Amino acid sequence: MYKKPVNITLIYPLLALILSPIFYKLLVPIDLSLTIIENTQLIILLFRSVICITFAIQQKEQRLFWLWAALWWILLFGRSINWGRLYFPEYPREYYRIIGILIGSCILIPFLISQFRQPIVTVIQRFGIPYKAIIILTLIFIMVDQVEQNRLIFQLITGLIPLQHTELLEEIIESFFYSGSI
Repeated sequence: MYKKPVNITLIYPLLALILSPIFYKLLVPIDLSLTIIENTQLIILLFRSVICITFAIQQKEQRLFWLWAALWWILLFGRSINWGRLYFPEYPREYYRIIGILIGSCILIPFLISQFRQPIVTVIQRFGIPYKAIIILTLIFIMVDQVEQNRLIFQLITGLIPLQHTELLEEIIESFFYSGSI
């Protein structure tokens, strides 16, 4: 008898929603939990960009696509470290803003120039648009945004989580975002 596969589009965000508070409760007593989570995320982001660059070297016909994908991981990495401001806080904020704008602009270039756009379109035509992954990541991004910006949904649970620990909850939910983007 054929069983229909479970629809991960709904299950993964629900798991993130259910497991995030559980992980939060487990990690709050650990002093370095926030640092451990953030550094693990940085390693994952760098590793994923290295994987994309490796694919770019191996798959010459799809090189531009893989380099473009690597830029996305570098963008997420840079955003995680505030474009370097965490490690070099003595420089003016504008320097870091310029770095973010430059990397973000590089991601947009393929959409403006047809010779760069065509390899991306070819890969999408060949393999399709991963709409389920896009839905999952959008839902989890909304959850991260709710915590980070202290928006309506997060305000409903602020009684359960002290404001000084919101960054830990945010990083836990972000971990689901990075894990879901495999």
